[in-house]
Order: sequence, then structure tokens, then C-alpha cells
Amino acid sequence: PYPCLPPAERRRKFAEDGNIVLTSFGRQPPSEYEDFLEVLRRLRRNYPNIVYRIVRSGEPIKAREEWVRQEIRVLDTEGIYELLLSSDVHLLPKGNTKRVVVSSTFFQTVGSLCVTVSRRSRFFEALPSGEEAPILLYEDRESLEEILRGVFESEELRERIRRNMKRYAEENSVAKIVDRFEELFYSVLV
Repeated sequence: PYPCLPPAERRRKFAEDGNIVLTSFGRQPPSEYEDFLEVLRRLRRNYPNIVYRIVRSGEPIKAREEWVRQEIRVLDTEGIYELLLSSDVHLLPKGNTKRVVVSSTFFQTVGSLCVTVSRRSRFFEALPSGEEAPILLYEDRESLEEILRGVFESEELRERIRRNMKRYAEENSVAKIVDRFEELFYSVLV
């Protein structure tokens, strides 16, 4: 597995400032944000306190709503963790692929313990699923809306996902993965 940073201490309580803060970052194509934007537009009818922060390293996406706050900058790992530790939900844009891949973004950020939501794709097929899943995966916009409503309304769901994230980050920590590589390396030499 891709090595994970150790779990961080969550500083933010869910919607503690009255806003539900959802965050995306990176350089994915603008089309990969469309599901999030469309579903958040719908959800704002019942949750007017939604704020969607987007930090991109390229040009901004086309979203003019006042609740969408965009910033153009490149984040290092420390900046990513600062962003996620001050967020309620991490919306991870990912497209589909036919190849066997992993989401380095997820593995690098799982230790933030910021509830993460992404499209079900090959990027996440090797992760635990069901009650042990460290990420919430949606199929279509309807299931994304249902998942986000659940996250907004259920402390139990948020805590279960955070526990799963913590367990996954600990089981796949940098130190443990290095040990596994050393064992593999030495087994090949012997």
C-alpha cells in the first residue's frame, strides 16, 4: 500500500462556526467538480450554511456562487493538512480509469481524519469497504446527495469514518510500509 502520514488531531468540530465547510484541492480537470457543485447547489436549499472551498494550482473552475470560495495556489503537505483540519468534509474529485491505480491524494490525506467523499472508481477498489471503509464513495449525483446528507446529519457516521481512517492510516503508516519493503528486499536477497 501507499504509505500514509500518521493520524492528526482533529481541531475542528463539525460546523463549529455555523458553516459546513467542504474542501477540494488539486489540479483535476474542472469537469471532475461538476457533481459536487450540482449536488451542493441542491443541498443549499436545506443547508444554507454550506461553504465550498476549492484550492487549485491552475485556473479556477467556473462557479460564480458566493458560497464557492476559490483560491489559486500550490499546496505542500503542511498546507493540505491545514486546509483539511479546518474543514468538515473533503470532496476528492476523481475521474474514471480502466487501469489499476491508487489515489495518492487519498493516501496522503487519510491521516487528516477529514471525512472524505469521492466517486466510486478503480482508484479506491483496494480499500476496505462496507462498515470498515475509510472513505465514502458515491455512484451518481443522487447517491452523492444522500451521502452528504448523512454526513451532515449523523455524528455517528462521521465518527465511524474517522475511526476507519485512523485505523487505515495507522496500519499503513510510513514506518510500517518501510518495514514491509525492507522485509521484501531482504527476502529477495536471501
